[in-house]
Amino acid sequence: MDSFSATSNIAKKAPRNLNRAKACSHCRRRKTKCDAKRPHCSQCLARRKPGIEIVCEYPIVGRTRKRTLEESISTLEKRIRELERAEPDEDAVKLYDPSIYPLPSISSPLTHSKSPTSSTSLLLDASIPESSLYTAIEYQEDIPIALGQRLLSAFVPHARTFGFFLNLSRFLSSMTLPPAPGDSSRPCRGLMCSVYLLGLHFTGASADEESVFLSKTLWHVSNVLSADHPLRLIHGAQAEILLCNYFFRTGRIVEGKYHLSSAVNLCACAGLNKVRSGNMDTVFSASSLMGIGGSVLPEPQDLVDEGERINAFWTAFTLCNIWGVWVGGGISMIFESLGFQIDTPWPLDMEDYEESRIPPNYTGALTVRKFLSETPPSQHALSKTAWFAQSSLLLERAANMANSYRNELHPDDHARYMNAFTSLDRLIDSFHASLPHFSQTPLLPPILSSYG
Repeated sequence: MDSFSATSNIAKKAPRNLNRAKACSHCRRRKTKCDAKRPHCSQCLARRKPGIEIVCEYPIVGRTRKRTLEESISTLEKRIRELERAEPDEDAVKLYDPSIYPLPSISSPLTHSKSPTSSTSLLLDASIPESSLYTAIEYQEDIPIALGQRLLSAFVPHARTFGFFLNLSRFLSSMTLPPAPGDSSRPCRGLMCSVYLLGLHFTGASADEESVFLSKTLWHVSNVLSADHPLRLIHGAQAEILLCNYFFRTGRIVEGKYHLSSAVNLCACAGLNKVRSGNMDTVFSASSLMGIGGSVLPEPQDLVDEGERINAFWTAFTLCNIWGVWVGGGISMIFESLGFQIDTPWPLDMEDYEESRIPPNYTGALTVRKFLSETPPSQHALSKTAWFAQSSLLLERAANMANSYRNELHPDDHARYMNAFTSLDRLIDSFHASLPHFSQTPLLPPILSSYG
């Protein structure tokens, strides 16, 4: 039995200190006593990390879950109807239309002011005729070429930091291709908008400009599965990962969780947990996917294409572990809740795929389970990307172990807990000993380097 299973069994046997129906969602998950204070219970306040918003959610007594969901749907439908009937707002921010108004000089940099009235704005123009903001977002397809190049230049230095797993040189080349109807050489529009949004964010554009482009991005990303692009699942997962990190960076935790969950679901739709599976008992079947319309990914064209899929899965996996510890809310349990059996081998660095440095028998089977059970690792786990994924897994397991401890454990449960603790501690020591000297690798993991 691995350390996580033992810990879970202990948590399940922990005595309940009050009616669980009255506890907040966090205390129910941790199996801890909850005083049910509002808006924050004492346990959650004590565990709150600096700068992180804690929201205690309590069950609504007297109403069934079905009734609660029906009321939520009714409220959302009412709000949608209000927005559809709303008159154009005179104060609404208008989108820049390059077909009517010329692009400012390329030598004019994007504003670094957060003031919405900045005179150097590139996306907004006060002289644009009255029109609905959302209508403009819907029909504005491509931004000016010069502006797009500027936003790409701002994004590239931060790409890896924000979980960009695609081959960067290929992606940039595809972004420069002219748009053509039915041509899938360019990325999905949702991914393009996500990249442009982060580029805009890094240039220090005004809050209104960023808000306008965020709305445009969210609309395109939400419709990525309805596109006819053959790589819409991969590009959609990449867009969702960029968005989740954007929201976490800007302190919008709930939205970040939502987009991270969406990225995981797209990975599931694409079957990325079974890439290069060597487990003959669970042969990958396209019919078992949750893909929309029964469509799945086309066969990879080369090692780089296949490497993007492998690294896509492990990027989503790593983010779930890291942010699950940092912001809570059960993010790290997303994969287990979907019943994932992970057969994808540990990832290589993108340079390895580019230069065809693929080890012999580069396959996987029960990859995470074998790692946690201290099965001797294969040589192809020795990459910075793999180390990062493995360290995130150990971080999540250690946090789960700490949260599951109870002072009032039964002696038998305490013995099992200590066995699981010792096993995890030994695994962490073994993993640490296998790492190269810190001077040979970055001191801070790439996804966290912008949040320190």
